[in-house]
Amino acid sequence: MNRILETNQDVKIFKIIFDKLVERLEVLDVPTGDIVLVFDKGCNSKTNIEAVLSKMHIVGSIKKNQAEELFSVPLDNYELLYTNRKKHQVKGYRIKKELFGTEFTVVASYNPGSFTKQNETYKKDKITILEKLENIKQSVERKGRGKKKDLKKALIEASKFIYESYKKVFIIDINEKENIFSYKVDTDEEEKLFLTFGKNLIFTDMHDWTSEKIVKSYTQKDLIENDFKWLKSVVLMPFKPIFLQKDKRIKVHSFLCVVGLVFYRFLLWKLKKQNESLSETRVIEELEKIRVALVKRDDERPNFVFEKMDLDQMRLFTELRLDTVLKESKVTV
Repeated sequence: MNRILETNQDVKIFKIIFDKLVERLEVLDVPTGDIVLVFDKGCNSKTNIEAVLSKMHIVGSIKKNQAEELFSVPLDNYELLYTNRKKHQVKGYRIKKELFGTEFTVVASYNPGSFTKQNETYKKDKITILEKLENIKQSVERKGRGKKKDLKKALIEASKFIYESYKKVFIIDINEKENIFSYKVDTDEEEKLFLTFGKNLIFTDMHDWTSEKIVKSYTQKDLIENDFKWLKSVVLMPFKPIFLQKDKRIKVHSFLCVVGLVFYRFLLWKLKKQNESLSETRVIEELEKIRVALVKRDDERPNFVFEKMDLDQMRLFTELRLDTVLKESKVTV
């Protein structure tokens, strides 16, 4: 398993980036012993895990086939950990297990919201896959006029639209002698797949942490994943298109985009402390609607004024103290 993982591009890049990160922290005299690094299973390998543990602590997730027995544990054995922002009760089941040559605490988390979403996605995917397989079967076993599809080409075509996680569920068989293309759904494997929906296997060397803290620490990586999405979006800090050619200027552009995200995260953090209910993307949408006008009354000196706002905009205006933004220009509200 580890040999296979080592060929993954993310695994190779991870070690390079991690070494640079540690080097930078050492230059800044930042002790790494108390840092907990959170990353996804795409970077898992024995080499990477050992490298991280030699410098800091770790919270990560493991692939399904590395602890399949945990998916069979009844949900009655899970304990309630917390209720998330979407009002879903997140549960967890905790054990200790040896992974990558080291003993870790492993928490199998269960989110009913994720279960529903994954279950509905699978049902739609199943219908699509079966329809496509039937079309291929008809093309291969065509009767009468028309060119029949080659069996090997049919097999290659079928493998392209069946996701890796579904490979064991949808069984394809070909009989070259009889020119038969057949398929079926393995109900046992399908049942095993159902057992994984809504669940995540999280491991850490922080054995004294509560299961709730372990699960929350891992799920917070979604913040970083959202940042990457925002950099690809035109709404917040669009990284592309880059209207620059020189490497130095591209680096500056990249730096400014990242700094912009940092400031926006800080802004969201301030709003969260004040129990702001608007979503992360809705906040920027409402802020963009707040407009400033330059107004001159009779012989008075021109002044900047904020235009009329709705309730959401006025609340953001007050919480972020935007009345001070144009203070030097003698803004009136």
